Amino acid sequence: AAQAGQGPAQFFLGNRYKNGQGVKQDQSQAFAWFKKAADQGIPSAQLNVGQMYANGVGVKQNLKAAKNYLMKAAKLGDNRASYNLAVLEERDKNLVGAYQWYELSTRDGMLDYRVKDMSEKKIIQLAANFSSIDMRLARERADRWIQSDD
Repeated sequence: AAQAGQGPAQFFLGNRYKNGQGVKQDQSQAFAWFKKAADQGIPSAQLNVGQMYANGVGVKQNLKAAKNYLMKAAKLGDNRASYNLAVLEERDKNLVGAYQWYELSTRDGMLDYRVKDMSEKKIIQLAANFSSIDMRLARERADRWIQSDD
């Protein structure tokens, strides 16, 4: 089924290679299968591709591509992707952007409640050092993201 181009089967095979289940563990193969599934719009595959690009696992590190795939998954409501985007923004010292993505990861449709709890803690930490203007800006960005169609 994966060879026939079925996205869910490609995602499944990517997980097998990622974790070495029934096949020799191979992060490059995992990335290749996840990417095929991601390009068909499978949010969990988009999340994996984004994480692998961000960390240089199975593929050369590419933060621009990482953000692109994570944004696709976030747009489809995967709060784990929003959380990963927040972490990348925080690493880049873009705290308003980090706050925006942490905020979104508490609101997105496919909620992983562990991620929601971690995000709420990060929001509190960031808010302690924010002006009311920065906080309002971050929340407005989050609202615009939810309302946008792209």
